[in-house]
Amino acid sequence: MNNTLDSKREAWATIATFMAILIALSAIAQFAIVKLNPVSIYVGALMCCPALAAILTIKIKGRGLSELRLKWGGWRSTVHSYLIPVVYISAAYCLAWTFGFAGVPNSETIAEWGSELGLSGMGVT
Repeated sequence: MNNTLDSKREAWATIATFMAILIALSAIAQFAIVKLNPVSIYVGALMCCPALAAILTIKIKGRGLSELRLKWGGWRSTVHSYLIPVVYISAAYCLAWTFGFAGVPNSETIAEWGSELGLSGMGVT
């Protein structure tokens, strides 16, 4: 019984550590999104926060990355993991463009975002 209680405490301590790291990392990315130029690179940083928090939590707890038990799935699940988001995004964009909720991005906006990221001299604009 005591062993079960200790393992529960350890699990909750690990979850609390993960959440604290995740909140701290996400706060930095959220600040960048809200206060700095709102470009998509900060959204990408925000999306990386859970993975970074998991890796840091494992390292803080003295465990190895192998304990995550990540493995490559079958080819069918891999193809689905790439195609399903593309289908959802395509449907959302088609609906938004069809009903006039959004427009196709114009070249001026793309050029502005490129210059904010320092890509203006690379032929991106």
